[in-house]
Amino acid sequence: MAPALLPALLVGACMVGPDFTPPQTSASAGYVAAGDAALPPDQHLVQHLVPNKTSEGAWWSEFHAPALDQVVTQALSDNQDVAVAKARLAEARESVTAATGALMPQLSVGANATETKYGPALFGPSDISIPPFMAYTAGPTVSFPTDLFGGGRRSVEQQAAIA
Repeated sequence: MAPALLPALLVGACMVGPDFTPPQTSASAGYVAAGDAALPPDQHLVQHLVPNKTSEGAWWSEFHAPALDQVVTQALSDNQDVAVAKARLAEARESVTAATGALMPQLSVGANATETKYGPALFGPSDISIPPFMAYTAGPTVSFPTDLFGGGRRSVEQQAAIA
């Protein structure tokens, strides 16, 4: 029996398909958007920090830059709540856990009841008839995914990269 399982185990160690990698993102070199004009050399915006003093309200408005005000206003209005971001991160982590769980043996318990009736054609031309009867089944089911070509492991890799 063991020699018959050896090819299946060897094939199960293989994974087909390219490695999943997350999409590349470009790193920003600064805080200047494309098309923004550079500050004239004689104008420098200097921000002074005063200990034990907090800014009231829109602190960025002290720069007197309407473009900055517009960008910050848009960012605040389009910003998602921190709780939503945490929930999305938790959801991504649970997706990885679910994909990993699909590689583990699965155990389920079920029960079924059916009513069965056989027609007179079951026994041919004889006059034998079986009255309707109930059939009950109950019990566990165990399944183990073989993941022969590594699709399940690729799915885990993909979910981890997305998370």
